[in-house]
Amino acid sequence: VFIDDVPLLESLVAKKLEKAASAVRMEGWKWVDIRPSFNRDEYAECGRRFPERVPLSADEQSEMDRILAEAETLAAIEEPDGDQEARLDAINERVDALNDRDSVYTPETLAIAGAVVTLGGDGKAAIHCGYVRPEDVPPKPRKRKAAPGDRTETAAPRDINSATLTESLTAHRSAALSATLLEHPTAALTFIVHTRALQIFYNGGNDETALQITAKPASFHRVEGSFAAAFIDKARDHWCERIPSESFELFGWCLRQDADTLHDLLAFCVAMTVNAVKLKQDRADGNRLVNADELAATLKLDMAAWFTPTAGNYFGGISKAAIIDTIREIKGNVAPAWSDMKKVELAALAEREATGTGWLPPLLRAPAETPMTVDD
Repeated sequence: VFIDDVPLLESLVAKKLEKAASAVRMEGWKWVDIRPSFNRDEYAECGRRFPERVPLSADEQSEMDRILAEAETLAAIEEPDGDQEARLDAINERVDALNDRDSVYTPETLAIAGAVVTLGGDGKAAIHCGYVRPEDVPPKPRKRKAAPGDRTETAAPRDINSATLTESLTAHRSAALSATLLEHPTAALTFIVHTRALQIFYNGGNDETALQITAKPASFHRVEGSFAAAFIDKARDHWCERIPSESFELFGWCLRQDADTLHDLLAFCVAMTVNAVKLKQDRADGNRLVNADELAATLKLDMAAWFTPTAGNYFGGISKAAIIDTIREIKGNVAPAWSDMKKVELAALAEREATGTGWLPPLLRAPAETPMTVDD
């Protein structure tokens, strides 16, 4: 379908999004933006808050504390009998049931955050919630200065070190931290997950972590509505439901996770930094793009599982001659009359012929050889 009346289309989109935005405003957000398409870069400077689980009732919390204490006692038994094992299984099931609660945005989040209403890839309104503009971030609470009469008042030690000596001493401390961290891989994993997640989920900078690692989330605005974008959004939503809503709670959360959870979160954060887009000024043999090819080969990337060429995403952007060559490659022959067809009709024909064949544009095909394996 080709839309000729663009103003009418934009008007219909605006009305549809405004209707959805009216419902979102009723939820109590501080602000609601309406955008025909969602560009994450536009909100890169915003922080992000996520929904939190509904608190347990007093009775549920009491039950949770009681059965967790009982579970700890049962787990300490070296050789439990059948009844004890059954009881421990029952407790674990009950804990899972108590933890299976809805997540909601707190009134504190609604008071400072906003939502973006946009058109999703399926043609329906999509809502992106929890963005906090820099000017709306509440100031961090300051520690109260001790009053003159407080018993805890102590005189601040006089700094006897020069700036040069302070720099030297802290450099030694920094090196010692690095050396010690080499012997504690689990702690190192925790630190890198913490740093990456700060940058990916909270727009944090290097001033918020001791690790000087920079991760800039890649933009997916060029592939909105694609299978890959939907897959990534689903994964992002999964993690948004698990990690804490406040950035200062993230490190403690990381410390409580097992290695598998940290590995999975690290994989997500690293994946969000991949940039294999070739821009006009990029050389095909540039280091970044060559490395992207190596990554694709290592992962044995099959683009046929992620991309189906259509008139909209490929054939409409190449010449008539190239479309005919493509059809010839797919079918083995072409009809003479196709040369007289309009490009729009020819692109639609190529889309039909390519459907279900697994055919891919040459740029998306896997290289002939795999330079390395995951084990390598």
